[in-house]
Amino acid sequence: MNNEFILTKEDHDSVIHVNIGDSIKIILTENSNTGYIWDIEGEIPSLLKVVFNDYKLTHKKTLGGSGKRVVEFIAQELGEITVELKYWQEWSGPDSIDDRFKVTVLIEEEDK
Repeated sequence: MNNEFILTKEDHDSVIHVNIGDSIKIILTENSNTGYIWDIEGEIPSLLKVVFNDYKLTHKKTLGGSGKRVVEFIAQELGEITVELKYWQEWSGPDSIDDRFKVTVLIEEEDK
């Protein structure tokens, strides 16, 4: 049976233990109206597969309201990986990075 791990800003700088096939969802507050978005930092090796990366409005009727960035990975191979996201305005470059999120994922053999 595969598990689903849901991580939020409170899980920044944590370590999680998962098995192959488990889902890891990172959900972070984002206000795309400001031009700032959460973006995956660097390349994600084959240990994890990105299966979803999208912005969801929290309140559809609120002009200028914020939403959530949802990034979902599936653990594919045994190993250790650090996943990092940055909150930035892509066109403004690295100096615009306003926040970061980091989690270390240990993909292990499932206990039988």
